[in-house]
Amino acid sequence: MQDNEKLHTGHRQRMKKKLAVHEHTIFATYELLEMLLYYIIPYRDTKPTAKRLLAELGSLDGVLSATPAELTAVSGVGARTAEFISQVGRVCSLCFMPTYTSLPTPTDRYETVGELLVSLFDGRRSSVTYALFLDNSMRPVATEKIADCDLASGAVTAKPFIELALKHGASVVVTAHNHPYGPLFITPGDFATQTLLERELRLAGIVVAEHYIICGDSYIGTKDNIRSGAEKLPALKRFSAAGRGTRTATARVAPESADLPEWVGELASLFSAFVPETDAKRSAELLFGAYASLPQLFSATRVKLTELLSGKGQIPLFIRLLAGIISRRLTDKLCEGDEVTHEGLSEYLRGLFFGRSAETMYLIALDGKHRFIGAECLGEGAVNSFSVNSRRLLECASTLGAAAAVLAHNHPRGVNEPSEEDIVTTVKLERLLLSVGIKLEGHYIVTENGASLINADELLMTQN
Repeated sequence: MQDNEKLHTGHRQRMKKKLAVHEHTIFATYELLEMLLYYIIPYRDTKPTAKRLLAELGSLDGVLSATPAELTAVSGVGARTAEFISQVGRVCSLCFMPTYTSLPTPTDRYETVGELLVSLFDGRRSSVTYALFLDNSMRPVATEKIADCDLASGAVTAKPFIELALKHGASVVVTAHNHPYGPLFITPGDFATQTLLERELRLAGIVVAEHYIICGDSYIGTKDNIRSGAEKLPALKRFSAAGRGTRTATARVAPESADLPEWVGELASLFSAFVPETDAKRSAELLFGAYASLPQLFSATRVKLTELLSGKGQIPLFIRLLAGIISRRLTDKLCEGDEVTHEGLSEYLRGLFFGRSAETMYLIALDGKHRFIGAECLGEGAVNSFSVNSRRLLECASTLGAAAAVLAHNHPRGVNEPSEEDIVTTVKLERLLLSVGIKLEGHYIVTENGASLINADELLMTQN
């Protein structure tokens, strides 16, 4: 018995190491389910149970959608395991509910941001520097205090802005500091520091949309326009075009509710299966404090999660496993030989890109009857940029035997509106594929809230 336990323990350790290094894409579906069961079934080989669950309930989606009664009918699944699997299914469903996938209203107006910042500085009688972090749609993802001093202080550097932007997955930042007793304009020292910050953040792919000076209920923006980056982001264009000048706040932004969303409790319950209950609750609350939504949490790297949850070694890998299971639940619904529809492909792509924090491009290969052959990753870029290697594209299309193809890439936590660069790239790649007899059916832009299609045929017609 002890020898079997040692054997199973060694196998589990090897599987977890592979997951930590390679993520979920190298594993079969039954292996992902097998690893999920590690957290609720100790000291036993969970592979047979995972295979029985998939065989009897039809698919990973069937397993995660099953009732506790249906799960316990499978040999090897007890009541506690059934409840654990059901909880995982509920967390998967919460990821795609509008309540949790929709971030706050876009702050793409000069006055909206100004009023929010006045509330943030309310009552402060000493100088403080804050940053408001936003996604590509100018939706706020976090506010952070940078320093207990003004912008011109030597203590304010680009490092905390960059680190926090990466932590929150932000691509736009608004900086601000207060002049508690005036004046309400930028000083030479403020201007010099602001210029340096903009240059260094731009190198990291982060756009500084504005810097505000706050004094009491009044505020003023210090930039005439966005120097670079606005051309790619429609919401940033709107913000950039807004009139500037001194304003007085007329309404304060109400503080956020202290109530925790449902997913925090569900995660705490899952964690309590393998860590003490107090640690589980505290860890779930820490995750909520760092990530505003489940999709953001599941896009976090294991390294970032480990830094946040120091001493809770099992939870970061468990979260990455959950991200893989959520992804696979959707992608398993489209199999080789299935006819491809817009609705089916959109759902497949949401799963394919789920949990990815960097911009990634995929080729989806189709046969002559518009049936699914397979998908191949063309490469990964930064949060807001990706360039396609033409040779790599042709090699993948040829290897998969594609008669037609669909391209797809994600805008992490951004808008699914195509940028001008996306449109130019689509036309270029359509012509490239046509040169080898492969028809490009379209190019999808994927975000956590869905997928939109760039019609390749219409684009080519307008370009000719």
